[in-house]
Amino acid sequence: MIPVAALILAFCALFASPAWAHAWTEPARVLGLPWGASVEAVRQQFPKGKFWEDTSLTAAYSASTTIEDIPVSAVFQFVSQRGLQGLTLRFPASRLAKIAARFEREHGPAPSRGNAQWRWEGTRVRISLGMYPVLGTRPGKSSVQNGVAWLRTSTLEEALARGEAPPRRAKSPPPPA
Repeated sequence: MIPVAALILAFCALFASPAWAHAWTEPARVLGLPWGASVEAVRQQFPKGKFWEDTSLTAAYSASTTIEDIPVSAVFQFVSQRGLQGLTLRFPASRLAKIAARFEREHGPAPSRGNAQWRWEGTRVRISLGMYPVLGTRPGKSSVQNGVAWLRTSTLEEALARGEAPPRRAKSPPPPA
């Protein structure tokens, strides 16, 4: 006869297996560019953007684009010698559901979601998607919100953990309305 503890352990292992977990696909590319792409590759795809260095080891490039028919402000984040390692997308909050549906089509269901927030966490890439207050909104004013998606590799996360500042937003046009 099988001991009860062994049955409980087997049952727990069954539900912890990948077959039961929310499977998702970590993106190898973002907006058509592979992780590790150079600033020049991003410039070629988005020629009207703005580049800036944030620290001696991090830089960023901002550009406007669309995802399907949604206007998006994109900030590509670079880590020295490692190329493209992060992407922040800002878009109208009213289009959040459509962006979330697109991400779930491309990457699979978000393992963590609720309260207008979606999260995918893998071994190399982390994605957070949701609605966030617009920076600079004055206290007492009604809260204006944008839809925001952060896609970051573990390389960027490690650079940030070492104290390298994340790239600041360039002085560029405000996010699309």
